[in-house]
Amino acid sequence: MKQVLQDLKRGRTLVEDVPAPLGRPGHVRIATTVSLISAGTERTLTEFARGSLVSKALQQPERVRDAIQKARTDGLAATVGAIRARLDEPMAVATLAGCSRSDRVSTA
Repeated sequence: MKQVLQDLKRGRTLVEDVPAPLGRPGHVRIATTVSLISAGTERTLTEFARGSLVSKALQQPERVRDAIQKARTDGLAATVGAIRARLDEPMAVATLAGCSRSDRVSTA
């Protein structure tokens, strides 16, 4: 299946072939017939990705608190490595039309 990915480190948008998710207990598989991507969301993610590490930290103070706690428990080098690895992971923005996706379903 095809999936739109956002590279948060470089600010690029990619379309990649990814394996279809397997069914899991407590989840349902839904066939997607239409898929849309919000230009505003994509632009916001691209702007975030192109920002410096400091600007990313200012936009996400809760992540800074998490990083400080991790540095206290795991050390500074491990924390910096984990942050860099996380920024290197592309983020899924959307699954393209005609593909399946597993989502947890809850009812109110």
